[in-house]
Amino acid sequence: MHSTNKNSLTSVFELWAVLRDHRKVQAKYILLLMLVASFVEIFSIGLVMPFLTSLSDPEKVISTLGDYLPRLDLSMLSASDLKLYLLLGFLSMTIISGSIRYLLLFFQIKYAQSVGADLGLQVFSYKLHLPYKYHANTNSSKLIADIQRSDEVVGQILFPILFFISSLTMIIIMISFYKI
Repeated sequence: MHSTNKNSLTSVFELWAVLRDHRKVQAKYILLLMLVASFVEIFSIGLVMPFLTSLSDPEKVISTLGDYLPRLDLSMLSASDLKLYLLLGFLSMTIISGSIRYLLLFFQIKYAQSVGADLGLQVFSYKLHLPYKYHANTNSSKLIADIQRSDEVVGQILFPILFFISSLTMIIIMISFYKI
């Protein structure tokens, strides 16, 4: 097989090795944002059942809240107030969750494109510093094709890996909070 047919994990490690330090820091911030988005998504999903239950049996929700929050005086909480508070909480968490997921997607795309631009710049700089004889004997379309391959790295490796990590993080956190 040709050496360009490597698996994605090897490609990611090779890509990580050539990234500049500030791109590595940005990657860590994106991972942190993935965690935040996952936890907010859990809270948003977690509010669905109490909200739906409050529509059909608000007294059950009040008694359950009393079990989880024994120091809270829920005797003054009416069923309509409970429905309103849970609706507002559910809507707020859904809007916050959607906004954070949008920001995460925006930063993932921006990061992937920035890495692609960095790789293209590195390829161009490397080719530019080759001896004159190389340039005299090589068609400029080869240089353009090499720079375009950096976009392929972004489109076929980096962005899908970022999206996979984001989805995997969310799944792991959802599974770990399943019984809580």
